[in-house]
Parts: sequence; structure tokens; C-alpha cells
Amino acid sequence: IRDAACRHVIQSVRGVHLAVSDCSKGQLISRFSSQKNQFDTVHNGTEAPTRSALEAERSKSRSEWGVVENTVVIGTVGRIEDQKNPLGFIEAIAKVGEGHAIECVWIGDGGMRDEVSQAARAKGVSLQIDGWRDDASRRLAGFDIFFLPSRFEGLPFAVLEAMHAGLPVVASAADGMGEAIQH
Repeated sequence: IRDAACRHVIQSVRGVHLAVSDCSKGQLISRFSSQKNQFDTVHNGTEAPTRSALEAERSKSRSEWGVVENTVVIGTVGRIEDQKNPLGFIEAIAKVGEGHAIECVWIGDGGMRDEVSQAARAKGVSLQIDGWRDDASRRLAGFDIFFLPSRFEGLPFAVLEAMHAGLPVVASAADGMGEAIQH
């Protein structure tokens, strides 16, 4: 449905169509090569919270999650849907987390919530689903590591917000993520 709607808009609306990453722009050009001059890129951006706001939020979030001293919080922000690869998230944490004090937090919700919760229990991964939040860009300051193993992305705001919070970002090489994340 998404592709059909996109095709209809691009073929019927004249002017420049904007993509959020050069990768997304390239995908559009490959699908609509006869209209390649109608595409441009404007990268996503986000407001950077102040350092003091992030420090206050870190303590508050970790307290609400019940995180004890010396626990590493690995988290993400997004819909709990196949695109975000939540089962891959659990699988990766299970592999690296064994024998370590790790708490996983997912800020968001979605159709795979029950399946992901069951997978976490089966793998022995401690996972809290924090649900939809208006303050996610600040709340992720409670993380120690931001992890986004998406299957496909344009250029996700959550990655930019994690970088603003000073977090190391671990992400898949999906689409436009490499335009924001450099080693």
C-alpha cells in the first residue's frame, strides 16, 4: 500500500520530492528514473536537549526502570514491528549479554510486543517495554548504549537523538543510517 501511494503521488504531483537520506533518494530514482530530476535530499534533524536536562532524565529514567548500580542499559526507541527487527534485538543481546548485568529497554510499542516479550523471556534477556512516550528523546539518556538493528530505515530521528544524548550507537547498516553514523 505504501509503495502504491508513493508511486501515485510521485507520478501525479509535479515539483521536487524530498527524501530524508541520499540512500532513500537513490531508491526513488531507481524506481522513477524518468523523473530523476524531481528528487532531492533534506536530512532529518532534531533539537538537541541541554546537558543538564539529559543528566536529570538519566537518573529519573533509571530509577523508574529499577536499574541498579553497575547495570548496563541497552535500549532503543521505535515501533515494535518487523521493520525495526525486535527479534534480532533480543537475539543479539542474548549473545553478548550472558554473564553481564544488562537491562534492555524498548521505548515504544507495536504489534510484535507480546512476541518480543516472550522471546526475551525464552532467551533470558531482561526487557522492559516503556511504551509510547512524548519524552523519548530525553528518556533515552537513561541508556548506556543505543541499539537499532532495523531491516530498513530512511534516517531515523532516534539515532540522531541518541547521538545528541552522547550515547554510543550500534545500528544495522540499513539504508540511510550510514549517513548519520560514522565510526
